[in-house]
Amino acid sequence: MESILDAETFISGGSDRGVYDGMNKAVRRASGDWILFLNSGDCFAEDEILAKLSEFDAQSASVVYGNNRVLTTAGFVWIRAARALDAFKRGMPFCHQSVLVRRNLISSSPLSVGRINSDYEFFYKLHLKGHSFRYIDIEVSEILAGGASDTHRVRKHLEDMEVVQRLSKLLLTDYFYYGKIVFIECLKSASKSILPVKIKNRILSSLRAQRFK
Repeated sequence: MESILDAETFISGGSDRGVYDGMNKAVRRASGDWILFLNSGDCFAEDEILAKLSEFDAQSASVVYGNNRVLTTAGFVWIRAARALDAFKRGMPFCHQSVLVRRNLISSSPLSVGRINSDYEFFYKLHLKGHSFRYIDIEVSEILAGGASDTHRVRKHLEDMEVVQRLSKLLLTDYFYYGKIVFIECLKSASKSILPVKIKNRILSSLRAQRFK
Protein backbone atom coordinates (compact mmCIF):
# COMPACT_ATOMS: atom_id res chain seq x y z
CA MET A 1 0.00 0.00 0.00
CA GLU A 2 2.76 2.47 0.90
CA SER A 3 4.21 2.22 -2.60
CA ILE A 4 1.14 3.86 -4.16
CA LEU A 5 0.69 6.62 -1.61
CA ASP A 6 1.75 10.21 -2.15
CA ALA A 7 1.56 13.45 -0.23
CA GLU A 8 -2.06 14.02 -1.28
CA THR A 9 -3.32 10.58 -0.21
CA PHE A 10 -5.16 10.11 3.05
CA ILE A 11 -6.44 6.78 4.39
CA SER A 12 -9.04 6.60 7.12
CA GLY A 13 -10.82 3.55 8.56
CA GLY A 14 -13.63 2.97 10.99
CA SER A 15 -17.19 1.83 11.36
CA ASP A 16 -20.06 3.32 9.38
CA ARG A 17 -23.77 2.81 8.76
CA GLY A 18 -23.40 1.71 5.16
CA VAL A 19 -21.74 2.76 1.91
CA TYR A 20 -23.35 6.22 1.73
CA ASP A 21 -22.44 7.03 5.33
CA GLY A 22 -18.86 6.12 4.45
CA MET A 23 -19.01 8.35 1.38
CA ASN A 24 -20.31 11.26 3.47
CA LYS A 25 -17.40 10.79 5.86
CA ALA A 26 -15.01 10.91 2.89
CA VAL A 27 -16.55 14.18 1.72
CA ARG A 28 -15.97 15.73 5.14
CA ARG A 29 -12.29 14.74 4.90
CA ALA A 30 -11.84 16.05 1.34
CA SER A 31 -10.36 19.46 0.59
CA GLY A 32 -10.34 19.76 -3.21
CA ASP A 33 -12.86 21.35 -5.53
CA TRP A 34 -14.22 18.11 -7.00
CA ILE A 35 -15.41 14.77 -5.56
CA LEU A 36 -15.46 11.35 -7.30
CA PHE A 37 -16.33 8.13 -5.47
CA LEU A 38 -14.76 4.74 -6.14
CA ASN A 39 -16.10 1.89 -4.03
CA SER A 40 -14.70 -1.53 -3.23
CA GLY A 41 -13.92 -3.41 -6.46
CA ASP A 42 -13.92 -0.23 -8.58
CA CYS A 43 -11.00 1.50 -10.29
CA PHE A 44 -10.28 4.15 -12.90
CA ALA A 45 -10.54 2.97 -16.50
CA GLU A 46 -6.90 3.97 -17.00
CA ASP A 47 -4.07 5.39 -14.90
CA GLU A 48 -4.11 8.82 -16.56
CA ILE A 49 -7.86 9.39 -16.45
CA LEU A 50 -7.71 12.34 -14.03
CA ALA A 51 -5.15 14.07 -16.24
CA LYS A 52 -7.45 13.54 -19.24
CA LEU A 53 -10.44 14.93 -17.37
CA SER A 54 -8.47 18.03 -16.38
CA GLU A 55 -7.98 18.86 -20.08
CA PHE A 56 -11.69 19.58 -20.52
CA ASP A 57 -13.18 22.97 -19.75
CA ALA A 58 -15.56 22.43 -16.84
CA GLN A 59 -15.48 25.88 -15.27
CA SER A 60 -19.22 26.42 -15.67
CA ALA A 61 -20.23 22.86 -14.78
CA SER A 62 -21.50 21.58 -11.45
CA VAL A 63 -21.23 17.94 -12.54
CA VAL A 64 -18.92 16.28 -15.08
CA TYR A 65 -19.74 12.71 -16.10
CA GLY A 66 -18.60 10.05 -18.54
CA ASN A 67 -19.02 6.38 -19.41
CA ASN A 68 -17.91 3.29 -17.52
CA ARG A 69 -16.87 -0.32 -17.99
CA VAL A 70 -18.59 -3.11 -16.10
CA LEU A 71 -16.66 -6.21 -15.06
CA THR A 72 -19.16 -9.00 -14.47
CA THR A 73 -18.91 -12.03 -12.23
CA ALA A 74 -18.95 -14.12 -15.43
CA GLY A 75 -15.55 -12.69 -16.32
CA PHE A 76 -16.34 -10.40 -19.23
CA VAL A 77 -16.38 -6.62 -19.64
CA TRP A 78 -18.98 -4.44 -21.32
CA ILE A 79 -19.12 -0.70 -21.94
CA ARG A 80 -22.00 1.25 -20.42
CA ALA A 81 -22.41 4.64 -22.05
CA ALA A 82 -24.06 7.43 -20.09
CA ARG A 83 -27.62 8.20 -21.16
CA ALA A 84 -29.11 11.56 -22.05
CA LEU A 85 -30.27 13.67 -19.11
CA ASP A 86 -33.85 13.70 -20.36
CA ALA A 87 -33.95 10.07 -19.14
CA PHE A 88 -33.33 11.18 -15.54
CA LYS A 89 -36.89 10.41 -14.44
CA ARG A 90 -36.29 6.77 -15.26
CA GLY A 91 -33.17 6.08 -13.27
CA MET A 92 -29.56 7.15 -13.06
CA PRO A 93 -28.23 8.17 -16.51
CA PHE A 94 -24.66 7.43 -15.38
CA CYS A 95 -22.88 5.65 -12.53
CA HIS A 96 -21.45 7.67 -9.64
CA GLN A 97 -18.00 6.14 -10.17
CA SER A 98 -17.78 8.08 -13.45
CA VAL A 99 -18.98 11.42 -12.05
CA LEU A 100 -17.13 14.43 -10.71
CA VAL A 101 -19.28 16.76 -8.60
CA ARG A 102 -18.39 20.05 -6.97
CA ARG A 103 -17.41 19.40 -3.37
CA ASN A 104 -19.43 22.34 -2.02
CA LEU A 105 -22.64 20.87 -3.49
CA ILE A 106 -22.33 17.47 -1.85
CA SER A 107 -20.91 18.92 1.37
CA SER A 108 -24.06 21.01 1.81
CA SER A 109 -26.39 18.13 0.88
CA PRO A 110 -25.04 14.80 2.23
CA LEU A 111 -26.18 11.50 0.74
CA SER A 112 -29.12 9.82 2.44
CA VAL A 113 -28.20 6.84 4.61
CA GLY A 114 -30.26 3.66 4.45
CA ARG A 115 -31.27 3.81 0.79
CA ILE A 116 -29.91 1.96 -2.23
CA ASN A 117 -30.36 4.88 -4.61
CA SER A 118 -29.05 7.80 -2.54
CA ASP A 119 -26.71 8.77 -5.37
CA TYR A 120 -29.66 8.98 -7.77
CA GLU A 121 -31.65 11.08 -5.32
CA PHE A 122 -28.73 13.52 -4.93
CA PHE A 123 -28.05 13.98 -8.64
CA TYR A 124 -31.74 14.16 -9.55
CA LYS A 125 -32.12 17.04 -7.06
CA LEU A 126 -29.21 18.86 -8.74
CA HIS A 127 -30.81 18.27 -12.14
CA LEU A 128 -34.16 19.67 -11.01
CA LYS A 129 -32.45 22.74 -9.53
CA GLY A 130 -30.93 23.53 -12.93
CA HIS A 131 -27.29 22.78 -12.19
CA SER A 132 -25.06 22.35 -15.23
CA PHE A 133 -24.10 18.78 -16.21
CA ARG A 134 -21.18 18.32 -18.63
CA TYR A 135 -20.87 15.03 -20.53
CA ILE A 136 -17.43 13.83 -21.63
CA ASP A 137 -17.42 10.88 -24.01
CA ILE A 138 -14.66 8.83 -22.39
CA GLU A 139 -14.59 5.79 -20.09
CA VAL A 140 -13.88 7.11 -16.62
CA SER A 141 -14.18 4.04 -14.40
CA GLU A 142 -14.36 0.26 -14.33
CA ILE A 143 -16.81 -1.12 -11.79
CA LEU A 144 -17.34 -4.61 -10.46
CA ALA A 145 -20.89 -5.88 -10.96
CA GLY A 146 -22.76 -7.28 -8.00
CA GLY A 147 -23.20 -4.21 -5.82
CA ALA A 148 -26.38 -3.39 -3.89
CA SER A 149 -28.10 -1.79 -6.87
CA ASP A 150 -27.38 -4.94 -8.91
CA THR A 151 -28.42 -7.52 -6.34
CA HIS A 152 -31.53 -5.61 -5.19
CA ARG A 153 -32.75 -4.27 -8.50
CA VAL A 154 -36.48 -4.37 -7.75
CA ARG A 155 -35.99 -2.36 -4.56
CA LYS A 156 -33.72 0.05 -6.43
CA HIS A 157 -36.33 0.72 -9.15
CA LEU A 158 -39.07 1.21 -6.55
CA GLU A 159 -36.86 3.69 -4.69
CA ASP A 160 -36.21 5.56 -7.96
CA MET A 161 -39.94 5.78 -8.57
CA GLU A 162 -40.52 7.11 -5.05
CA VAL A 163 -37.83 9.79 -5.52
CA VAL A 164 -39.37 11.01 -8.76
CA GLN A 165 -42.85 11.08 -7.24
CA ARG A 166 -41.62 13.01 -4.20
CA LEU A 167 -39.39 15.52 -6.00
CA SER A 168 -41.29 16.11 -9.22
CA LYS A 169 -44.19 14.17 -10.71
CA LEU A 170 -44.79 10.75 -12.18
CA LEU A 171 -46.76 10.70 -15.40
CA LEU A 172 -48.89 7.75 -16.46
CA THR A 173 -46.15 6.69 -18.90
CA ASP A 174 -43.66 6.69 -16.03
CA TYR A 175 -45.89 4.38 -13.98
CA PHE A 176 -46.09 2.02 -16.98
CA TYR A 177 -42.28 2.13 -17.37
CA TYR A 178 -41.56 1.32 -13.73
CA GLY A 179 -44.25 -1.34 -13.63
CA LYS A 180 -42.75 -3.00 -16.71
CA ILE A 181 -39.16 -2.86 -15.47
CA VAL A 182 -40.06 -4.26 -12.03
CA PHE A 183 -42.04 -7.07 -13.68
CA ILE A 184 -39.07 -7.91 -15.94
CA GLU A 185 -36.66 -7.95 -12.99
CA CYS A 186 -38.98 -10.29 -11.08
CA LEU A 187 -39.08 -12.64 -14.08
CA LYS A 188 -35.29 -12.56 -14.37
CA SER A 189 -34.89 -13.35 -10.69
CA ALA A 190 -37.35 -16.23 -10.93
CA SER A 191 -35.68 -17.66 -14.05
CA LYS A 192 -32.25 -17.60 -12.37
CA SER A 193 -33.56 -19.58 -9.43
CA ILE A 194 -35.04 -22.35 -11.57
CA LEU A 195 -32.51 -22.49 -14.42
CA PRO A 196 -30.51 -25.75 -14.28
CA VAL A 197 -26.84 -25.34 -13.29
CA LYS A 198 -25.61 -26.96 -16.53
CA ILE A 199 -27.48 -24.40 -18.64
CA LYS A 200 -26.18 -21.52 -16.49
CA ASN A 201 -22.60 -22.76 -16.93
CA ARG A 202 -23.09 -23.16 -20.68
CA ILE A 203 -24.35 -19.58 -20.97
CA LEU A 204 -21.43 -18.25 -18.92
CA SER A 205 -18.93 -20.23 -21.02
CA SER A 206 -20.46 -18.79 -24.19
CA LEU A 207 -20.24 -15.24 -22.82
CA ARG A 208 -16.59 -15.71 -21.82
CA ALA A 209 -15.76 -17.02 -25.30
CA GLN A 210 -17.43 -14.01 -26.95
CA ARG A 211 -15.31 -11.67 -24.87
CA PHE A 212 -12.14 -12.79 -26.67
CA LYS A 213 -13.52 -12.85 -30.22
